[in-house]
Amino acid sequence: MSGAGWGGDVATLWAAAIDAPPGPRLPAHLDFARTETGLRDLLAGAGLVDVTARGVTWTHRAAVDSMWRGAEAGIGGIGTVVSALAAADRERLRTEHDRLVEDLVHDGRLCLRTRALLAVGTRA
Repeated sequence: MSGAGWGGDVATLWAAAIDAPPGPRLPAHLDFARTETGLRDLLAGAGLVDVTARGVTWTHRAAVDSMWRGAEAGIGGIGTVVSALAAADRERLRTEHDRLVEDLVHDGRLCLRTRALLAVGTRA
């Protein structure tokens, strides 16, 4: 299940809705690769030993408008963007959001393929 024209993750969906590339998560000097190796290296650099990391994927199922309601409530980086928009621009973004998630609605629920990195380590 993936939406046409975007990579299938939440950040890419919002970037497609806004018609802008996703912004950086952290300043460049603090950022790290969003990979198993990148997360493992980050934790090892913080002093953890015996660090393991792996990716986990699942389908997140929620109310169709759940992502929009979160953004409209000011949650996350996209919430900051939505809160700053004029009413007409907010409505245009809502329309684009709804168009993009349309292919992700199955049995009345938003079904969004999700991936997370999990890591474990021990303090030295």
